[in-house]
Amino acid sequence: KDAVAVPAAIGCPLPEVQNGQIHNPQSAYRAGETLHFDCHPGYAAEDSDEARCRPGGTWDPPVLVCQRGECPGAGGAGRDFPH
Repeated sequence: KDAVAVPAAIGCPLPEVQNGQIHNPQSAYRAGETLHFDCHPGYAAEDSDEARCRPGGTWDPPVLVCQRGECPGAGGAGRDFPH
């Protein structure tokens, strides 16, 4: 049996990450599964670096975005960024 497409009620298609890439991408994800992504150098995740597949076939958050030149939030990763 070849699993080519996943019905929306069962899972989510592989999302795109603006200015980043997904860790160990799969062709589709089941509801409840979580994916993690990295941002390209000079970019930072807008909110979180992970997303969860929802039962309706959508991602939470719906759009995965890495923004350019944003400092991490308070207590972020111990990196020094000039201000």
